[in-house]
Amino acid sequence: MKDKFPTETDTLGSRIKVIRKTLGIKQEEFAKSMDISTASFSDYETGKKNPGFDCLFKLVTQYNACVEFLFFGTGEPFRKEKGDEIDDLIKEENFGSNTEDVREMFRYIRDSRWVMNSCLNHFKEFLFRNRDGIEMDMKKEQTKKQKGKGKK
Repeated sequence: MKDKFPTETDTLGSRIKVIRKTLGIKQEEFAKSMDISTASFSDYETGKKNPGFDCLFKLVTQYNACVEFLFFGTGEPFRKEKGDEIDDLIKEENFGSNTEDVREMFRYIRDSRWVMNSCLNHFKEFLFRNRDGIEMDMKKEQTKKQKGKGKK
């Protein structure tokens, strides 16, 4: 049986091309819908350039592209139904008695473009302001792991 999707998905650009071709949209139309030039979009698909955050965000939000497929080439190119994806995410974590509230919060964020953009902006600002602290915490954690391995 022939695969549903092409197997040449070893680069981000090739995976973007799979998404576009599966949707049956010409490069020019796709680039226009993403608010970028056709030349830039062509460079993304060929791997000459990497798309920015805004382009990737539009792929996920406008075209329902799967993040895991885009970045890692695993799974299907398109996400499941939005409610199922939220439920899968919530199952991975233990929110205890707050599970239903967390589910409702995720749905509210997902369904409101303004809220989602606001959350993303706050998250980017948090990362920017705490970049040094986050990197320092990561180094401390790495050092702990290395010391733990040496005690054997």
